[in-house]
Amino acid sequence: MLNRAAAWASRRIERPLSWLELRERHVVGVCIALLLIAGLVYSLRLGDALRYYDEREYFKIASYLADRGEYTLNRDGPTAFRPPGYPALIAALLLSGAGVVLIRFANFVLLAGSLLLTHHLVKRAAGVRAGLIAVGLALAYPVFFYTAGTLYPQTVAAFLLVLSLALLFRGAGAADPAPLPRGAGRARLWSAALAGVAMGALTLVVPTFLFLLPLLFLLLWPDLRSAVVAAAALVAVVGAWSVRNYLAFDSFVLVSSNSGLNFLLGNSEQATGGSGVNVDISHHLRDAAAAGLNEIERDAYLRSQGVRYVLENKLDALGLYFSKVLHYFAFRNQLATEGEGAGWQDLVMLATYGPLLLLFVARLALFRRFPLLPLEKRLVAIYVASAFAHAVFFSRIRFRLPLDLLLIAVDAIFLARLLGQRAPGPEGPAPA
Repeated sequence: MLNRAAAWASRRIERPLSWLELRERHVVGVCIALLLIAGLVYSLRLGDALRYYDEREYFKIASYLADRGEYTLNRDGPTAFRPPGYPALIAALLLSGAGVVLIRFANFVLLAGSLLLTHHLVKRAAGVRAGLIAVGLALAYPVFFYTAGTLYPQTVAAFLLVLSLALLFRGAGAADPAPLPRGAGRARLWSAALAGVAMGALTLVVPTFLFLLPLLFLLLWPDLRSAVVAAAALVAVVGAWSVRNYLAFDSFVLVSSNSGLNFLLGNSEQATGGSGVNVDISHHLRDAAAAGLNEIERDAYLRSQGVRYVLENKLDALGLYFSKVLHYFAFRNQLATEGEGAGWQDLVMLATYGPLLLLFVARLALFRRFPLLPLEKRLVAIYVASAFAHAVFFSRIRFRLPLDLLLIAVDAIFLARLLGQRAPGPEGPAPA
């Protein structure tokens, strides 16, 4: 039945698809131009208003960083509560004279870059048709556009994630790599180093992406030299910020001092798979305030309370963990900010994310019939591993968005093969 449906669909759209493939550069260029025009109009319409609490806090830190050269939240001393990557980018834009509108538009520029990089990855792995489908699916996923219109770090994270993967898998996609020509090995190591820097910057934007560090050795097997170089670059970038934190607080803080709060929100008596930040931990916060704890001590105390709950309720905590893993793939969240969600938005998410996820599941179910390409294996591993990594804390759609580009990439390759394209072989070398 799947064969019959795919054959019928292929016959119906083969001619328009072929027409689009012949004009690939023009089609992609027009799509990106329309995205940027729509993003500029949307940014102008939203104006300077910052609708959500997180936006205002990121902007406040960036303003202090631009004006005073200090990474602080309240001018009373240094902070590490928010990861530094996104406030640093906003501060750089503020120093260049940009306002809120241009900072929003910068998100749309990065979103356009993410689509171009995704197109490049997919095209190299499975051909022009798959690359065009990836762009189409991404443009048909409106939550990307909506999030780019906020001062949230997810759009920046998506760009850095796809950039790091494009560098990481450049020339390392073949299932059985052939001997490298002279100089190619050095170029591969440079690409791995740049990928590690991009991953380090990604971790400073969204710390949960640190889960990519142990995955590097699996993703680049058997090229362990590249994995070591990428890992070293990642550790160096994150380590530089950790040194700043140690000098500022005389205490080790890897990236940010909100991990204890996030861990307790996801691992406490009232937490559920989809509760997110809507958990009453006020008694823990009152205890921390009564003890007069500073930012770092408060973070450690809240983390200890979460660990205590897990150790005292092992079976419940295990069930909670797997319910958070499942909720990672949900289409709606319980939101803390009024007005941040609405019934129609849930329907849009169901209508857009639902088919992408179902297609992803179907693709995995048919792995014998359509063997996974090397790139697909890597993207599937990252997407599934991210669910288990985020479930250590709690999951929200916003946290998953950068990874949804990988879901779209896998779906695009699968659709291209279903629509009658000959199954491609292993990825070839990167174009010169």
